[in-house]
Amino acid sequence: MLILASKSPRRRELIETLGRPFTVKTANADETLPSGLTPAEAVTLLATRKAEAGAVGESPDDVVIGADTLVFYENEPLGKPKDEKDAVRMLTLLSGTEHLVLTGVAVVHGGVTLAAADTTVVRFRKLTEKEILRYVKTGEPMDKAGAYGIQGKGGKLVESYRGNFDNVIGLPCTLLASLIETAEKRYKMKRITQKLKEIYPDAACALKYGGDPWRLLVMGRLSAQCTDKRVNEVSLSLFEKYPTPEAMRDADLAELQEAVRPCGLHITKGHDLKESAALLLSRFDGKLPDTMEELLLFPGVGRKIANLLLGDVFGKPAVVTDTHFIRICGRLGAYPETEKNPFKIERIMTPLLSPDESADFCHRIVQFGRDTCTARTPRCEGCPLSSLCDHAKQK
Repeated sequence: MLILASKSPRRRELIETLGRPFTVKTANADETLPSGLTPAEAVTLLATRKAEAGAVGESPDDVVIGADTLVFYENEPLGKPKDEKDAVRMLTLLSGTEHLVLTGVAVVHGGVTLAAADTTVVRFRKLTEKEILRYVKTGEPMDKAGAYGIQGKGGKLVESYRGNFDNVIGLPCTLLASLIETAEKRYKMKRITQKLKEIYPDAACALKYGGDPWRLLVMGRLSAQCTDKRVNEVSLSLFEKYPTPEAMRDADLAELQEAVRPCGLHITKGHDLKESAALLLSRFDGKLPDTMEELLLFPGVGRKIANLLLGDVFGKPAVVTDTHFIRICGRLGAYPETEKNPFKIERIMTPLLSPDESADFCHRIVQFGRDTCTARTPRCEGCPLSSLCDHAKQK
């Protein structure tokens, strides 16, 4: 259920365009602003306060929405006028000039808050004092940010605008719909993460690298188009013969390539491993770097391997988009099942997974893909994630 934490009738009308059932709840929140905030920071802070106040006492399954609109004239925030004199002051400032209208939108779902802001540039025509006084006497300006309502009589004051009309009214629905979709997917992934933790308490990397960062880099490179099981088997003899980066750097290339032949693509892989060992020693003094940009310098290392290293070795947030991950998260409904681009999927999934859970989630989803959600015959009947899976529901 959507809960709109606002008493604004205009926002109620706009949220109806989403076509989803909702209820309204008045939420009292602090509207004072600290100094030094940008306009976007100011409206998102106010919207967040309203949404979080509205979420008090509600179910985590509900989506609570807060919004706040401010008009900014030369960086001065213009909220609702205190009285008619204040309304006249605001309208006089805006007369014949451009100003910014920003609406902050916040969504609280499952204990997580997402917030963003939309901006519209509005230009007033030159107003006479008589026009301003006549408009103020209608009473319309008194509950409007900037002392006017573009959807009412105040629309006659506006010469032009650039941006979203709904944003000026007080609720950018396209932005809101995007936040709701992200919040719902994120809550869903949070529940999936918890279920996977119950199924697989130990989130172990399938590559048995013994805690050595260098070995994980080597094994990650060997894993391209090869099973983890095969990599683990080949690595036993490989590291007996080349136990250190120095040994691999100094290896005879043909012999190194032959040693990794069972993993496939042995010519390229052997060359990459020898070059990687040399790079590690010459540029990084034998210590694996801990940034994406530096890890991508190693031959044959793409974002998948780099994320594996960042997550397992350095404990950083990381999303490893291997074939199991891509297949299963698509089936779960995080993105269309037809989407197979690893980088695009990484960008989609990063905000949906808790940063401190993402690396372990990837290990668990791989195991789940081997045990249950297999490529050819997913075991949807009896699957512990079926109630959260779009693919299972469609079947």
